[in-house]
Amino acid sequence: STVSTSTTAATMSCTNVVDVDVVVVGSGPAGMAATSVLLGYHPVYLGGHPDHDFDRTMKESLSSSPSSSNWILDATDLGSLTKKLKGRSNNPIALLGDHLWFPYVDQGMQLPSCVTIKYRKDRALNVVMIGEDIGGSWNQFPPQTMTLSPGSWMSLPFWPMLESSNSTVIEGRIPREFVSSYYCKAFKEQLQHVYTAGKVTRVTPLVSSNDNGTNNLSTNDGGGWKVIATTQNSKNVSSTMTWKAQAVILATGSYSKTKKLENLIDLLRHPNLTHRIPKSWSLLSSTKNTTTNLLVVGAGMSASDCIIAALNANVMVSHVFRGTAETSNIGRKFTYAKGMYSDYSRLVELMKGKLSSNLYQPYPNGTLIHAKQDKSCIIRLQNSNTSRIVELQDIHQVAILIGSTPDLGFVDGFNNDNNNKGEAMKVTNNPLNAYPSVSSTHPQYVNVDPFTMEVVTNNKNQNIYAVGPLRGDNFVRFITNDAWGIAHNLWSRRIQQL
Repeated sequence: STVSTSTTAATMSCTNVVDVDVVVVGSGPAGMAATSVLLGYHPVYLGGHPDHDFDRTMKESLSSSPSSSNWILDATDLGSLTKKLKGRSNNPIALLGDHLWFPYVDQGMQLPSCVTIKYRKDRALNVVMIGEDIGGSWNQFPPQTMTLSPGSWMSLPFWPMLESSNSTVIEGRIPREFVSSYYCKAFKEQLQHVYTAGKVTRVTPLVSSNDNGTNNLSTNDGGGWKVIATTQNSKNVSSTMTWKAQAVILATGSYSKTKKLENLIDLLRHPNLTHRIPKSWSLLSSTKNTTTNLLVVGAGMSASDCIIAALNANVMVSHVFRGTAETSNIGRKFTYAKGMYSDYSRLVELMKGKLSSNLYQPYPNGTLIHAKQDKSCIIRLQNSNTSRIVELQDIHQVAILIGSTPDLGFVDGFNNDNNNKGEAMKVTNNPLNAYPSVSSTHPQYVNVDPFTMEVVTNNKNQNIYAVGPLRGDNFVRFITNDAWGIAHNLWSRRIQQL
């Protein structure tokens, strides 16, 4: 076998087509974790799980695998290891990894993990990871925005967070800039040599000669994929690069396309209008206590993070959201949350009007209907009994934060009846969940085999996979082990001769 060698933009720019085993599209935590596994950094069971029945099952199953001397997890049938597992994810591989890395964590216990990562040269593939930003969407937040989960759950298996931290205090919520910095350090330690900075513009099947010539997922007979990306060098010179891969892993996350108020596009003329959380408040520095600076539309996590960061920076906020505080997304999640989520519960109290602040004004049952070029905004407040129009003056910035979706329009064949614009494929049938009674932690955009992460199409061997938020999990703790199933699937098909 061959170990992946350095595949930099400089070496590839002078080659028309580069042959690799796998292309990973995306450089966030899901893409980074998947790349590391396929480079040869495999999970090994250490034994000693506190659930003795589970520990016995693990040892019995792994001892029958060809790599029993090291109990390599992705060298055996993972389905046999996931029976009877329960948890907060509905994906069996996610639950298996969670059960091993964080035993009984949802019961409030902090126990040592039962798995480690070991490098196996004989199980390394030739991989390239293509992305626009190391860490993915973690770079899109204001630096001091806090994580929802404890810091230890943000850790990547191949480079634990404690190894790159000067502090051991990562059990509570931590600033997202710390997480972003950590991902950059992990990348430099393990993945930099296989990374190409660029934007993938097309993924198309390599159609066999006996095919009908149509390019879509259902016609790929396992013959591989052509991946095209636009890259830019240090001198800002753009070039197009092409890879031919036996398999493609989609790890683009769900932050690519922001949702917009489509019916108001012609009325949104404010000069400082954004659909992302502002990373800087320089536009909003106020010298008058009576001036409204920031208008936020939405009541989900992004809107909440934006408002909390703005209030912490002494920025005045007008908050427009549909329905009431109790029926909003943030209200349903954090109305009764205290302790670790006191910032969110305080925001809910502000939304209800039970708390007041001279920096915050809620507009429940509100709809933005006009954002003018003169920096005034018109909103409609309407409930079952009344309707009135309110005009806000001197709005320095408008942030419309009503959600986002992935953009898989670059993949040939990703379209369906629900989406004719080439945007992200939305699952039309019931996803193949191993645990239908457990909700995914995130909307499911792509239907995958829950054990292999392979995209489900008419053809069962198309060698294209989807990981992380694309398949329905948004918490880092549940997505870093997706490649266990992929690795087992690829090796079982002998993508590379052992």
